[in-house]
Amino acid sequence: PQMVAFRKGRTVGQLVSKPLLVRSVPLAKGCFLCPSASCSLHPFLVSGRSITSCRNGLTFPVGAHVTCQSTDVIYVICCTKCNKQGVGECVRPVPWMQQYIRRISQRDNSDWQESKGDVKIVQHFFESPHTIADLSIMLVDKVPGIQGMWEAVRGPVRRRWELVWMD
Repeated sequence: PQMVAFRKGRTVGQLVSKPLLVRSVPLAKGCFLCPSASCSLHPFLVSGRSITSCRNGLTFPVGAHVTCQSTDVIYVICCTKCNKQGVGECVRPVPWMQQYIRRISQRDNSDWQESKGDVKIVQHFFESPHTIADLSIMLVDKVPGIQGMWEAVRGPVRRRWELVWMD
């Protein structure tokens, strides 16, 4: 027996417009420069897909696709002269890192909180002869799934994620 099948033809609208559901290509994991040519972090930012610990020599892959414009990030501040590192977390890296850059370049060590590891590495720049040229920053992870949450929830989650990178 013969079987007949019909298929609805494509309309002009379907032929000339993009599909509504576009399959997104996953972004490569790593620390990348943002598209802004005037970003104040670019001179200090180290791009790459992995980071090597100065403490134990192990290399770790960057956990997400992270740029200067990412939010809820974990970062590593390095002294390239002494090979010391400090880990920290922040909502937005540009304004947060600008504070470090300004304080190091102006030699302003007033009202730092001594308890955080990232602050200790910045204090390191005041304890021995260093310049701002000895500073490097790498964004190493983006805390997943917390966008849209209240900061009261996001802060503790970021701090727990930071501890993972400290170990």
